[in-house]
Amino acid sequence: MTTILPPSLPAFIVSLRNDSGHGIPGKEFNTDDTANYVLKTSRNPPSGPVSASDPYTYLLTTDNVVGADAWGKKVAETAAGGPVLIFIHGFSNLAPEVITRYNAVDSGLKNTQAKITVVCFDWPSTKDVPKNYEIDQDAAIKSGPFLKSKCIQVLKNAGILTKNIHILTHSMGGYVAQNAFDTVATEAQVGQVLMAEADVLEAAFNAGNTNNALRCFTSWISHLTVYWSGVDLALEGAMAFAFSMLKIMIPLLILL
Repeated sequence: MTTILPPSLPAFIVSLRNDSGHGIPGKEFNTDDTANYVLKTSRNPPSGPVSASDPYTYLLTTDNVVGADAWGKKVAETAAGGPVLIFIHGFSNLAPEVITRYNAVDSGLKNTQAKITVVCFDWPSTKDVPKNYEIDQDAAIKSGPFLKSKCIQVLKNAGILTKNIHILTHSMGGYVAQNAFDTVATEAQVGQVLMAEADVLEAAFNAGNTNNALRCFTSWISHLTVYWSGVDLALEGAMAFAFSMLKIMIPLLILL
């Protein structure tokens, strides 16, 4: 099925990628402490019929980047005092695929009565899992602090209240959030957090550990919901990678 799509779509995206397209596996993390603030995405190709399901339909381009303050102001104007949801994608997603997922979340919520403004925090995940799974894990660790400084703080600077800032993570996006909220906060900095199929370190959330990630994590937020489904493909991929690593490690342990 083909359709005619608009040349650009409005978007609220904070991207840590240092290129403007698909991302360069292993090289796309922004090491210069900058983030790209995007208010719209551009269609590729710019005209003519394309498949509506094509994940590479819309791209991040440098001509759509604005300053942090202008971006935050536009988000605040659109939200008009209502809730803002930060969507954090999982592993094995290049920028165009992230845009597709973001558009799906945004359009899905627009079809409800809830007036929610959706923001995407695009951390530099790669492609080709399980080969690059550990590369994505490393990027998730490095990206965590930027969730606070380059996204949440920008929203607050624009006048959006803490209670109105919420987070939805999928898969390794939960690991990004875990590494963002890895210290104990004196007061909540965001509202609700929903972790769907969280690809996080289970041991770190062990309630028996007084310095555990769960204690740190929940000190930053007002409410945490964890959702799990046995048919999630991202979870299946993560488990397959873990199993493949186990098959490698067992012979090594026997040799030792």
